[in-house]
Formats: sequence, C-alpha cells, structure tokens
Amino acid sequence: MFRSLFTAFLLFAYLFATAQRIDSLPFSLNRGLLTIKGSINQVDVDFILDTGAGISVTTHAINAKANVKTLRKKMSIRDANNSTQKLEQIKIRQVKVGSFEVTDLETVTFDMPYMDCHELLLLGQDFMQRFNWKFDFENQMVYISDKPFQVAEDMMQWDINFVKKRPFITYDFGNKKENCLIDFGYRGYFDINASFSGIDSAYKVKEKEGKVIPYSAMVMGLATTKKEQPIHNILVDSMSFSNQPVYNIPVSVSNYKGAKIGLQFFTSFFSHLIINNSERKYYYRKRVKLDYAQQALDAGFSWEDGKLIVSDLNTGTKSSAGNLKIGEEIKAIDGRSAADFGSFCNVLTWRFGYTKPDLWIEKMDGTKVLIRRQSVLDFVRW
Repeated sequence: MFRSLFTAFLLFAYLFATAQRIDSLPFSLNRGLLTIKGSINQVDVDFILDTGAGISVTTHAINAKANVKTLRKKMSIRDANNSTQKLEQIKIRQVKVGSFEVTDLETVTFDMPYMDCHELLLLGQDFMQRFNWKFDFENQMVYISDKPFQVAEDMMQWDINFVKKRPFITYDFGNKKENCLIDFGYRGYFDINASFSGIDSAYKVKEKEGKVIPYSAMVMGLATTKKEQPIHNILVDSMSFSNQPVYNIPVSVSNYKGAKIGLQFFTSFFSHLIINNSERKYYYRKRVKLDYAQQALDAGFSWEDGKLIVSDLNTGTKSSAGNLKIGEEIKAIDGRSAADFGSFCNVLTWRFGYTKPDLWIEKMDGTKVLIRRQSVLDFVRW
C-alpha cells in the first residue's frame, strides 16, 4: 500500500510540474497601440506590447516612481526610423504581468513623447520571448503561458526568423520574396520601402487609376522624430505571407528601410494569433469578415512652442484639408485653443484618443474647416 501511495504521489508531482500555467488579461487599443496592465518593482504600470522592439524601454518618470536602478552605461538601439542612438541602461528588479515575472531585466530608458505622455512602459522581445502568447482580437483578451499553446486544426502557421531578437516573416509580392518585421509597435497595416521593386508596378497601376492617397506625416521612432516624411497609401489586391495569401491589404509606401507588418493588420484580418516563442512559430485564425481599423484624419496636429501646429496632412486633391499646410499655426482644434490644451502631452493624448469621423478646426484668420477621416474604402474609390 505504501508503494502505491508513493507511486500516486510521484504521478501527482509529475503532473503538477508539467501542468501548463495560463493567465488571461484584457488588453486595450484605446491609445493606438496594444496595452495591458502589470507592474515593475511592485508598482502598477501600463505596458505597450511591442513585438518589433528587441528590448524593453522605460521613461525617467516611471524609473523614479518605481525606484529603477541606473547602470551608468549606454546601449545602442535602432528605432522605427532606422536611426541609431545610445540610450541609458537600467536594471528593473521585477517585471510582472499577471503571475508571470522576470527579474533583473537590463534594458534602456528614453523619454519617447508617446510613452512619457501616456505614462507607458514598453515591453519588447527581451520580455516577450520568455513566454508564449495568445491574442483574441475579437474580445480583446491576451493569454500568457509558460508552455506552447495548443493549436486548433483550422489555424494557419507562420515560420518566424528572429534577427537580433526581432521576429521576421517572408512576404511575397510581385514574385519576389523579402523579409518583413512583425511590429505591434507600428499602428498601420503594412509599410514597405518605395524602392522595393515588387511594389513598383502595383503602385504605378494604382497611381494611373487615381487610387493613391498621398500623405505627409510625422513618424515617431523611439529615439527620433522625422517630419514631413512622404507616405503614399494604396490598397494591394493580394500578397502572401509565409506562402499564405491575404487580400485587399492597405499598404503604405514610404522611406522606411525595409518592410513591417503592423498592429492594424492583425486586428483587422485575424480573430486570433498564437505566438509560441518556444517553437519559433506563429499561428493565426482569419476573421470571417474583415474589420478594418479606423484610419487617420486628413490632418494631424501637434504642439510647438505654445502653438497648435499642423504636423500631418493628406495632400491628395480630394483631401478635406487641402487649404492647410505643414507647419501652419492653427487657432483652435475642436473648439479648444492652444491655451486650452496647455501642453504638448495634452495635445498628443487628445489626438490618439479622438475617434469621431470628422473634426472642426479654426485657422488663424477665423476660417473654419471640417477635417474628415479616411476610410479604407477611399483606397478603392480614389
């Protein structure tokens, strides 16, 4: 009897040791990127989950709040603008999401305006690759596990290639295969360099048909901000990722050195995404019906030296912001003057939180202009 009890104990211990631990958390897209709640050094914080970042990033404000240790050395990083900069290194004693934690995480600090204004901390691949992830985009839930998630038979597979901790997948367009970054830190669908030969013929066809939406936009990277970068938006009929076709994809043709697939692609085209890091494989289930994300207004605004400034602009002939110019000072946005906003952060957080289909602005001469929002259907009609 003792032997049978001992055998049962060993079996129980084995099953306990091999049991999969899964936590579930809601996520939010209200601030433009995918955010979840967690803590560092037992201080509650909101995290951005960024698959395109090789390392995590804090801000000096969060460091002070959570007593994060500075290591007094620098680390070179490359941001979304392909710019390299040396940033201050720090060590976080404890990073925790649900019941999962990482101790003594060495990463960097930089006061990126988006993070600083929203009081966010970015979790990159140095944290994410230690666990497995499942995203339910329809119900806005994320599941975290210490072991690979079980994959349903109807799910498709992507093989992932990691380069400097960042996940890449092959895409095929115009009979040419290239790598693209899987980047939750990029809000859009798919961004490709204008010099890539595969996009050239498709772009020329769309341009001839009048189906290109030109945009001049401020692109925020981790360490840099570039203004008046030209971006041309088109709707591509089809392209393949890891040999799996996807249809009617909004594509931004820009000066970004490479290609990246962004958060709006996943939320619009997929109902579920499994990231089994221990297998280096991603699995997904397509949505039954596409759910395109809300697109940008024809004009975007920022704060410079106490003034409201036009920072982004749809420069197409059918743009509702056709009488505005980049850098132009604006008297009021949505009835609020520069004094009403009071700070750069207030303008930035308002901008990412504004979801109405249009927006009244007032020029310095008192002229009022109704700025409208793009829709994906505009990519087809224009």
